[in-house]
Amino acid sequence: MIHRGFICTLVLIALLDLSCKSPKSEIQIPENVLSKDSMASLLTDIHLLEAVVDLNLSPSGVAAIQPDKYYPVFAKHHTTRTQYDSSLAYYSANIALLNSIYDEVIANLSRKQAELNKH
Repeated sequence: MIHRGFICTLVLIALLDLSCKSPKSEIQIPENVLSKDSMASLLTDIHLLEAVVDLNLSPSGVAAIQPDKYYPVFAKHHTTRTQYDSSLAYYSANIALLNSIYDEVIANLSRKQAELNKH
């Protein structure tokens, strides 16, 4: 027969093991970093702007008005170049988060393309 003390010891070890393991929690994004949703929306608009510039669809002189070609996008999203840069640096250091953001960016761009194809 198994000794009662042995069973109690095994139960105690199991309980201690479970209590030491912290539950997987959501990653806490620093205050100065844009949320994942905000970053995905911002990056979607940045990629749309890049496409406009690459296709020479922007009115001439737009770049001359603002030294930062992304200024209109930052203004739309109520953010700054500094906040964008620090957010991009943070997400680039956390590649799984960046991948999930880009999954959303790709989905956003695909939806916009589908809308354009309807017209």
